[in-house]
Amino acid sequence: MKSIKEIKANFKELDKLLLETEKEFKEIKKIRQKIKQFSKKMKILEEYYHTDWLKDRELLQKKNEDKFYSTSEDAIWNLSVDYHQEKIKIIKQLVKEL
Repeated sequence: MKSIKEIKANFKELDKLLLETEKEFKEIKKIRQKIKQFSKKMKILEEYYHTDWLKDRELLQKKNEDKFYSTSEDAIWNLSVDYHQEKIKIIKQLVKEL
């Protein structure tokens, strides 16, 4: 049987853990909002990339004025692919924890 001292020590550790996790949970909630905002931005980039990006980029290239990061061959594409893969990892982790 545990002593009162052992039980109190256990609850002291649990208090520390609980306070840490409450703080971290607030951060998780913020992260969810950041993901929502990020997704809106990605949607704008991806929609443009799959519609007028190539045509507009070619016009700039003809004038040698394609000095924008977003005109690079892979910038938007790589970010889109990386984001898609990260979403899958997040979903897998959350489903695994259910």
